[in-house]
Amino acid sequence: MTTQESDVKTPTGRLMTVNEAAKVLDLAAPTIRLWVSKKKLGHFKLGRSIRIPETEINRILKSSYVSAAIVEGEATPEAVPGVVVVTPLAQPPA
Repeated sequence: MTTQESDVKTPTGRLMTVNEAAKVLDLAAPTIRLWVSKKKLGHFKLGRSIRIPETEINRILKSSYVSAAIVEGEATPEAVPGVVVVTPLAQPPA
């Protein structure tokens, strides 16, 4: 498979080693290497060295974010962006 020029991404920001990326994400280095091998994490291969763009770390963090649940009485759904309130349908009289 050949790589087209348009497929190659130019790094913006800092390039991190596997150990640096692991430290930022608070994960083990083998986890980062596994993600690289499974192409879950974009990277540059320079000889035998792997470099991960800071933008990829940010992408992983953003895509892994889980919003906090609304606990009754603590916040109104309208106060939390992106929350849709679903009300149950009324039961027909028996």
